[in-house]
Amino acid sequence: LFLYGYKNLTGINLIFNKPLKRGPISYERRDITGTLFGSDSFDAITCLSVIEHGVNARAYFKEMARILKTGAILITSVDYYTYPIDSKGRMAYGVPVHIFSKSEVEEMLNIAKEFGLEPTGAIDLECQDRVVRWKEFDLEYTFLIFTLRKKGP
Repeated sequence: LFLYGYKNLTGINLIFNKPLKRGPISYERRDITGTLFGSDSFDAITCLSVIEHGVNARAYFKEMARILKTGAILITSVDYYTYPIDSKGRMAYGVPVHIFSKSEVEEMLNIAKEFGLEPTGAIDLECQDRVVRWKEFDLEYTFLIFTLRKKGP
């Protein structure tokens, strides 16, 4: 993002023990469903392979809509496959492993819309290839990335 002209960059995660700074990026311990950022703070937010680790989708989209400026974008990626993949009983990072299916993503997109977040274009939820192999859990799936824009009032 820095290479594209973004200057005020902050990375948040629950794994950070203390704030730190690397180049133009500040890293802080924060929960993405309840940040301390002011409303209308960001031009863009990326959330890559996070929400499948036990994040409440409603709380996530509500908070992202609150802290995004009008017209700003939210880029989200998730572990994905068109059809449900049984991941029951598998735990990673202290939470159940989850791979989103087409119907779950459609439900998430409807939740996002409730908070004024709409796709920037068509989202293709069909796939055939399982390009990710998580050997530890004997799971094969892919990734889905989608971009939403915060609508104006």
